[in-house]
Amino acid sequence: MNDNVVLQVNNVAKSFAKNKVIHDITFEVRQGEVYGFLGPNGAGKTTLVRMMLGLIDFQQGIIKIHGHDIKKDFKSAVREVGAIVETPYFYPYMSGYDNLRLAANVYDGVTKENIDEVLEMVQMKKRSKDKVRTYSLGMRQRLGIARALLHKPKLVILDEPTNGLDPQGMREIRELIRQLAIERDITFFISSHLLKEVEVTCDRVAILNEGKLLATGTVQELLKEANADNFEDYFIELTKKERELHV
Repeated sequence: MNDNVVLQVNNVAKSFAKNKVIHDITFEVRQGEVYGFLGPNGAGKTTLVRMMLGLIDFQQGIIKIHGHDIKKDFKSAVREVGAIVETPYFYPYMSGYDNLRLAANVYDGVTKENIDEVLEMVQMKKRSKDKVRTYSLGMRQRLGIARALLHKPKLVILDEPTNGLDPQGMREIRELIRQLAIERDITFFISSHLLKEVEVTCDRVAILNEGKLLATGTVQELLKEANADNFEDYFIELTKKERELHV
């Protein structure tokens, strides 16, 4: 594996009973990039994310994180991975700080200084002693990212990180992700159905529909290859063609 490849998904497939939901998917994510995994709701994005984290099994292929096979060496593979899968849950009547302190018990060597550092990184230090029930959805997402960063992971996997946020909240999360990628050299894998967010946030994208990988590359590369004017039209046409093939 190339030294700068953090996540490698090779020929992976998954079925539930006789229904194949992930079809022979292959891609790789490089160190320090923000990688977008784009597809409509029900495309199989969350299923693949759960497979990458070892939360559900798969019948075919290999997933490696930092060169470690998640089936053969799970602990080593996920040691330097942080994740938010769907909406992060916190104890609402505890403070943000105390929620992080509780989460820190899962990891070895996470100190008070580490907690203070991640709160500073996500710009939540001033509200850290307030109860989580007083937080907006955007603040909870920030706290979720802080929790994912507690053990200083090199790869952070975020499933729909801006889902349900207002435009201001979406911009704040987007800018936070870009800042952490640039300043901390953290690799982000972002699963989302929001075209504009993926387009403006991610270095490269993979497009998934009905469990099939349709395209990978930078937005500019994909548009040039398809001779398309904008990403929205490109995405709609690409997924439409895929549906028509199976009508």
